[in-house]
Amino acid sequence: MISVPVGASFKVDGEDAGMTPKVVDFTIGTHTLEFNKQGYATGSTPLEVGADERPGGGVSFELGGLSQDLVELRDATNVLGDVMSMSLTTVVVRVEGKDQKYDRKQGKKIILVERVSTPQAPVTQPASAKPKG
Repeated sequence: MISVPVGASFKVDGEDAGMTPKVVDFTIGTHTLEFNKQGYATGSTPLEVGADERPGGGVSFELGGLSQDLVELRDATNVLGDVMSMSLTTVVVRVEGKDQKYDRKQGKKIILVERVSTPQAPVTQPASAKPKG
């Protein structure tokens, strides 16, 4: 079992099966493989193992892109969240609803996730009626 990126946790038929890469023996039948790694979109795929298949096959699965922004710090710490602002001196990352401020000198790399926004119609207030006097 190999995933891109490596080090994803995975389940076989809903049961924890470890971390990738890993060798797994499958029984004949249909199985569901689920992959998860923090910061990446989760993924799953069906696997059909036939009675006539030989041992030694392989499964490779690529997880979707990052689901949050990633700030990699110089001390090898990774901060996953939403980058709220950046300046020449600081970066503010919202992690689980709380803003965390970092000095840009602490940062090694920042990967921003593309966000798709849908335009919203402007909110208009109805004109208030003036009372007749």
